[in-house]
Amino acid sequence: MPPGITIYSEIPANEQFQQQQISSQTYLQTVIDIAQQTEQHGLQGSLLYYNHLILDPWTLAATIVQHTEKLIPLIALQPYTMPPLTAAKMIQTIGYMFDRPVHLNLISGAMQQELQQLGDQTSHDRRYERIVEYTEVLNMLLSATRPVYYEGLFYQLSGVQLEPRLPEHLRPRILMSGSSDASIQAAREAADVAITHPGPIGHFEQFVQEKFSQDKLLDLGMRIGMIARKTREEAWSHAESTYQVTKKSERLTQLKTKSESVWNRNLAVLAMENELYDGVYWLGGFKSGVEFNPILVGSYEEVASYLQRYIGLGVNTFIINNLIHSQDFEHVGRVFEQVHGGERRTL
Repeated sequence: MPPGITIYSEIPANEQFQQQQISSQTYLQTVIDIAQQTEQHGLQGSLLYYNHLILDPWTLAATIVQHTEKLIPLIALQPYTMPPLTAAKMIQTIGYMFDRPVHLNLISGAMQQELQQLGDQTSHDRRYERIVEYTEVLNMLLSATRPVYYEGLFYQLSGVQLEPRLPEHLRPRILMSGSSDASIQAAREAADVAITHPGPIGHFEQFVQEKFSQDKLLDLGMRIGMIARKTREEAWSHAESTYQVTKKSERLTQLKTKSESVWNRNLAVLAMENELYDGVYWLGGFKSGVEFNPILVGSYEEVASYLQRYIGLGVNTFIINNLIHSQDFEHVGRVFEQVHGGERRTL
């Protein structure tokens, strides 16, 4: 993979397999296989989802580190589900037992139903204030050499200290997802990488200029899909046979145009206007209700060229979905070979 670029795969949630009545042992082996392929193909890590209906990502992370040599779990962490002390203990334990860091993808809570189930009435912007405080407490706990005292709006500590101390090389890389002003400000204050669900390149360029032009230390990342083949025709044949837009999925997309989540709302608006932009950026998977991100579709050269334009705007971290089989990794590898060969910037 190109130097200076960090790439994560995604581990499919078990709910995707329950519909096919696949056994728990088969799912476990699928998780291990994808993690091992991710490592073999030179990607740095794998994203593990979180919601109330799927398996615990921390337990899956422990499984992954036991079946790989250096792959880094990227754990989706929602502060309302776990106090910072608990998260710090999990990070410390995995680091101590396996000499492996975990990375964190902090999410404020995009699913209102899950927040309501736990009685969490915190507003959208306040949830990002909570994330900033959560991250501050987490980092203090992981780095402190003496008991931690903290008095905040959301968290209070009085003399907490973790042992054994976590070495510097095992500290988590913090990614933060979101596209709202509140999420971007939170990422600016507390994260290493701001993760977006990007619009077409023209929209994204304007977004970066408006929101990130003064950010020198904050890295940019995106969650995206890729369907790339030797020819454009092969890629589109696969894309259109994989994702089917129905009247029901179109109605659900229309409802998403009113979502509290800015990235969800923005993608829904774009999808209702057009499924395809610039001949490569495609929202058919999103509009089908199957995917939550755009997909770049085309030949290896077309997808690589489009990807280079994102990289040229400062993107250096990618979370790529639907890397399941060996050939999926090989297709994406061919794209990044093209990116590396044609990229003239120092990454």
